[in-house]
Amino acid sequence: MPPDRRVDVEDLWLLLHLLFERMWQYRFLYRDLDELTSRNRKLGLRFGDVLRRGCAAVVELSRGMVANGTMRASEREIAAVAQNVVLVATYWMSFERLAHPQRDKTAEIDLGRAAHQVLALVAPYLVGDARVLLDRLGADYL
Repeated sequence: MPPDRRVDVEDLWLLLHLLFERMWQYRFLYRDLDELTSRNRKLGLRFGDVLRRGCAAVVELSRGMVANGTMRASEREIAAVAQNVVLVATYWMSFERLAHPQRDKTAEIDLGRAAHQVLALVAPYLVGDARVLLDRLGADYL
């Protein structure tokens, strides 16, 4: 949570961009995530922790947006959206590879498109200027 200002949708957008940049750096892990974590228990436990921290970060950002009135969601909805955000983000590169097999496998993923796709999960809960901002960010990056 930003300590000196209100949370907004740009914070989640930035989090996703940073996440996808890091995922690209470690794409070897994300390409065979299930296989690698099933063979290495320690890696599986650590990656599980990464997923839980990701969910917690999205929950906290969402709660901040609810508190400042830019998002309407119950705690149950926030928890579900956070898990969906982490799920889609985690497997985005695999989806892209399978959906577009002709694409150069060394070409970096489109971070803006990836972030926009994940934020589409949050969009129905955004209200007012936050929804307008998300639509503008999407238009700028797509």
